[in-house]
Amino acid sequence: MEPKGVTPLERAIMEEDLSVKMPPQQYISEVDNLLKESSLYRIHIEPKKGNKITIYCEEDDRVEDIKEKIFILTAIPMIHQHLSFKSTILENGNTIGQYHIPNGSTLNI
Repeated sequence: MEPKGVTPLERAIMEEDLSVKMPPQQYISEVDNLLKESSLYRIHIEPKKGNKITIYCEEDDRVEDIKEKIFILTAIPMIHQHLSFKSTILENGNTIGQYHIPNGSTLNI
């Protein structure tokens, strides 16, 4: 039985075997379709060293919320994360929406 309040995107992420059952491009397309139906943003994070990562957030997520997600995925301490978008430094306390960051954008650390 499906837990109450689980969105289609959350269900797809929980069922990680989806990526095994379909080609990567089709999987990305399926996740994109689910994103269109939700209020979630896909944001790419590009550290100076290492691979680009992708996180999901909402327009009202604060910069420190994004830093916490980055810490969980990369172990880069939040205090050492200085995020920027198009040469603008993102300050704690502000939201993604306040910076008008579009879905699919890349933030730099």
